[in-house]
Amino acid sequence: MCGKWGYAQFGWIGLAGGVFIGIAAGLTAPIAATALAFFVGIWPQRMQQHRDLRQFFGRYWARSRASEWQTLMTRLSVGGTVSGEVVASYYYGIFVDTGHGFPARLAVLNSKSGIDGPQPALGDVVSASVREFDAWERFIELTQVSPKSDSGGQPPNHGMQPPPVSGRG
Repeated sequence: MCGKWGYAQFGWIGLAGGVFIGIAAGLTAPIAATALAFFVGIWPQRMQQHRDLRQFFGRYWARSRASEWQTLMTRLSVGGTVSGEVVASYYYGIFVDTGHGFPARLAVLNSKSGIDGPQPALGDVVSASVREFDAWERFIELTQVSPKSDSGGQPPNHGMQPPPVSGRG
């Protein structure tokens, strides 16, 4: 169609340009349609997640909290252990309130089938290791260590490095 129009307007050079434009448009349209469908499917779910988590963490995604997020990323260490209460559960992850003011997402692995063991329920206290920081969503990404048991009265360290021990033991 583009080639026919190009030939009618500009001759043989218009035919080549029209064919090129037609091929480019034909390849781009399905990609754009797929991206639009993905956006329309994901956006309502993301907004619902923000509404659900807002009651626990406030507007954690707001620009005004960017400096708090940067401070948290410097205070917490990847590999450090944190603990907290499960406050929300979705098919793609379980959200934990670690007391830092930002959501911590614990990835769900075969949660419905129970292959990897029982998944924590709402209200459970879990202990997990910090895997990484998701700066786009402002989530602390976690890997579960174990369900939280009685720690003998020791408070959780919330991912902070323990103080250095003096002397050699």
